[in-house]
Amino acid sequence: MNIQEIDWSGNVQAYGREMTVPSHTMQALKSYIEDGTPPGDFLYAVMSNNLIEAFSHADDKNFWSMQAIAVWIYNNAPAACRGEANIKSWIRMHNEIRRMKAAKERNGLKQGGKEDGSVTV
Repeated sequence: MNIQEIDWSGNVQAYGREMTVPSHTMQALKSYIEDGTPPGDFLYAVMSNNLIEAFSHADDKNFWSMQAIAVWIYNNAPAACRGEANIKSWIRMHNEIRRMKAAKERNGLKQGGKEDGSVTV
């Protein structure tokens, strides 16, 4: 699934019922998936498929919404950002993208570029 196609509403259907991922969890998922922001202990455990750790770090809302969270991740989160081995790679990839963008912006400004992206000739 393409990141632009992700349903960030947090609403899921499973087993004939509607469920919702808590809004603070959706914000953390979005930040992690789109920007590579390292997840907290709860989300790290969930994304690592570590059920015992996930439940032990869950707040009340996440504890009672675990099924909705799991269904949302299964249906929406890219496979490349799930699993313990992939989490660090996902974060590293986003850090590298940020580093490359910053270098490109610095080089553009050094070569006569303006902050709005235009170039002086």
